[in-house]
Amino acid sequence: MEVQPYNVTVTTNGQGKASVEIPFGRYRILETKAPEGYLPKEEPTDIEFSAEGKHEVTIENTKSCK
Repeated sequence: MEVQPYNVTVTTNGQGKASVEIPFGRYRILETKAPEGYLPKEEPTDIEFSAEGKHEVTIENTKSCK
């Protein structure tokens, strides 16, 4: 998947949710830090946003064995 070069830092709230406005297009999400007690997702998540409606992306983390 070809992605557009676009960098934005997004931080989630206490419920693990975040909101950001980005231009329509294809993107690759790379998680750099997971919530405490969880492992960060190792593989990037590819997404595509178009003009049709609201888009939501869910990234699930695995609990760490600590």
